[in-house]
Amino acid sequence: MGSDRALQERLDRLASRGEPRGANTVLARAEAASAMEDVAPFEHRRRSRPGWFVAAGIAALAVIVVIVVLFTGGPSRREPVTNPPDTQYEGDGLVLEDATHGPELCAGIVRTSLPPRCDGIRLTNWSWERLPGVETMSGTTWGSFHVVGTYDGGGFTVEDASAPALPGSRTDGFNPDFSPACSDPEVIDPTVNVFEWEAATQDLPPLLIPNLAAMWVTDTPGKYVVNVVVRPGASAEATQLIRARWPGFLCVVERDQPTEAELNAVQNGVQDVVGQMVWLASADHRKGVVYALVTVVDDTARDSVDRAFGPGVVELSGVLTPTR
Repeated sequence: MGSDRALQERLDRLASRGEPRGANTVLARAEAASAMEDVAPFEHRRRSRPGWFVAAGIAALAVIVVIVVLFTGGPSRREPVTNPPDTQYEGDGLVLEDATHGPELCAGIVRTSLPPRCDGIRLTNWSWERLPGVETMSGTTWGSFHVVGTYDGGGFTVEDASAPALPGSRTDGFNPDFSPACSDPEVIDPTVNVFEWEAATQDLPPLLIPNLAAMWVTDTPGKYVVNVVVRPGASAEATQLIRARWPGFLCVVERDQPTEAELNAVQNGVQDVVGQMVWLASADHRKGVVYALVTVVDDTARDSVDRAFGPGVVELSGVLTPTR
């Protein structure tokens, strides 16, 4: 699509200038997996759903383009934090220092090249001395740690650091489930599969389906199911459009949730309203929710996204979480 080409041209221009500390958008799809193999999710505590980034691209092959907005570069200004100033926080992940910045707790993404690269939350009083598992290469020092301390909106003051970081995958809530959208898919010809589906959709891009909220496939032995979620009242037209090209297993369901275009707009706009750094935002079209990873989740951030987009449309998680 034209928007894909424009986005890729923008990414190519950014890459030619090096690694800017600004906002980037990465198109995560199966055929781009090799280009993204050095990008790893940030790990932090109590969100153990490993491998979602890879799973989304593979399971959505030929049907879904998963767009993830990644924001790199630490906050350029002090972030407003409404929690009490003595609130103690904890976080897990890679701590990294290189020639471009001092010690930071990586947030959003970590590029797993050697040495790794990331941006994150500034650590005001970090010392590498006597810490286990520290590695240094080409002027970069890093290690995986569990940190406890206070955050004033401009930097994190470490009170305790231990290694290794607690296990878990940075997911901001995104947990792909590509199971069928209905319990009993309708079918005309059960023998067709991914090859017929790819041929059938060459002239029917998903965005041409009116009031489309989500679209994905479920590929299990002997059953290739196409799943479509549309707004209330739009299922008949969607079914007619698809059945003209696809006789295989089909689930078309109606749900009162944002359309695909509306949810993409929320994903792209959350940084402007949340009031602090958004390290990553991902739209789960199947559930009608945008998951956003911020530095700290507080009442101000929650109220801001609820007022702007409606209650429950944006779910926030924090790189730093209160210990009590």
